[in-house]
Amino acid sequence: MNAISLAIQGAGGPAKVARQCGVSVQAVCFWRDGKRTLPAEHGITLEKMNEGRIRCEQMLPDVDWAYIRSTKPAPLPEVSHG
Repeated sequence: MNAISLAIQGAGGPAKVARQCGVSVQAVCFWRDGKRTLPAEHGITLEKMNEGRIRCEQMLPDVDWAYIRSTKPAPLPEVSHG
């Protein structure tokens, strides 16, 4: 069993992962079965759902996770209501 399959299983199965990621159960099964590539943002969700037991680096080794983990989103600009 590959890391993505283990992560999906550890997260509670395809239906639970689909709800958390906002995708169809079929999409999750395609990721699990290797028919589609797991998008990086969903790899992060799966890692969190597994409480870090299965890391993004294991699921998607070709992604530069060191860079992604070191970057922070830019803060949203202040909006004045006046």
